[in-house]
Amino acid sequence: MKMKRSERNITVILFFLVLLVFSLAQEQSRVMERMYTGKWNLQAGQQPAPSLQHNPIAGPVKSE
Repeated sequence: MKMKRSERNITVILFFLVLLVFSLAQEQSRVMERMYTGKWNLQAGQQPAPSLQHNPIAGPVKSE
């Protein structure tokens, strides 16, 4: 009886470890996909997102 119970406990622990590992791997793959997609967009000649573009603080200086 004790052997079956310990086998069941080990099985449950391994199941949750597998779920944890797969969820972490999925999150990392999302991060890598965003990183590579961003690099691909820049190489393809597309403009980066507007928030990443440098906007000048002041306009040209006019002399009188």
